[in-house]
Amino acid sequence: MSSIAIVVGRASGVWEELAAARALAPNHVLFAVGRVGVDLDCPIAHWASWHPDLLRSWAGQRVSAGLPLAEHHWTGVSLAGSMMKRGWSRKNYHPELGHYICRWNPTYRRRDTLPQIDFNLLDCPGGSSGLLATLAARLKGYKVILAGVPMDRHRGHYDQAGEWSDAEALRKVWKKEAPKWAGSVRSLSGWTAELLGEPSAAWVNE
Repeated sequence: MSSIAIVVGRASGVWEELAAARALAPNHVLFAVGRVGVDLDCPIAHWASWHPDLLRSWAGQRVSAGLPLAEHHWTGVSLAGSMMKRGWSRKNYHPELGHYICRWNPTYRRRDTLPQIDFNLLDCPGGSSGLLATLAARLKGYKVILAGVPMDRHRGHYDQAGEWSDAEALRKVWKKEAPKWAGSVRSLSGWTAELLGEPSAAWVNE
């Protein structure tokens, strides 16, 4: 079993970074972030997005393209003091990272033609779908390489013109979470590489 997860984001340059990550860790598990899962023409182990309705739509596009669905799907919720109201309990708590996780099995309408997906629901204070995927990978025990997740405004998205105006505002949650990872997350570029460091062959093989 691989000990490395590659979290694949949507920043421009993601495909070059994904190739570099795969070269560093040939034996890996993929965590797709948001819409990038539509364009990954390979099996996906995990797929994460803050937008479950959009994720189902993207999953439908994968099916239409003849690609398999991800094995596991993740979305997030900010508990904000309402843990008990949402049916969470202490048994859902992972103390090593300070987060709750449970299964969410939505009820779909009979005529709903999109893939009927069950989700892993993770409490997350925000910080982008890239952070959601990173937390999911850490909860599964993987060391993480971020590819296409620089959290830089000017990098924008590979499939959309212009800057990503929200990038810098979302960094504060990454800063809060990073100390919990104890060096187990690295990034190939941008602000996240400055925050977390870059991966090396020695780190991968530790």
